Amino acid sequence: MGETNLQSFAYFDPGPSSIIPTFYITNGGRISDPKVDMKDAGELRRFTPDNDAMSYRHRRKDLRKWGVLESGTIEYLVLSNVDETFWWTSDLMKGRESAAIHFPHPGSVEVRGGG
Repeated sequence: MGETNLQSFAYFDPGPSSIIPTFYITNGGRISDPKVDMKDAGELRRFTPDNDAMSYRHRRKDLRKWGVLESGTIEYLVLSNVDETFWWTSDLMKGRESAAIHFPHPGSVEVRGGG
């Protein structure tokens, strides 16, 4: 996956319902991956735990709860100028390309209305 410069972290956890929490991580750029032309592109990642990881969610001991981060899906934010929409993709290169155009060097994540 090349080098990363992970800078910030945020999460959305709707509580002990059936909804799965999501975690957001910014990569601040300065990527030295030879496959990437945009050396300063830094993507926004979304991690969604899978069912195996979610089995740790209701563990009694706090240290075991971190197992929720052990397996799942990583997706990357893509923004569209054409119709002012966004979507998540599993394609890292599309995420980096979008970041290079729309939000190079993301340094932080702002959370609003957290519940």
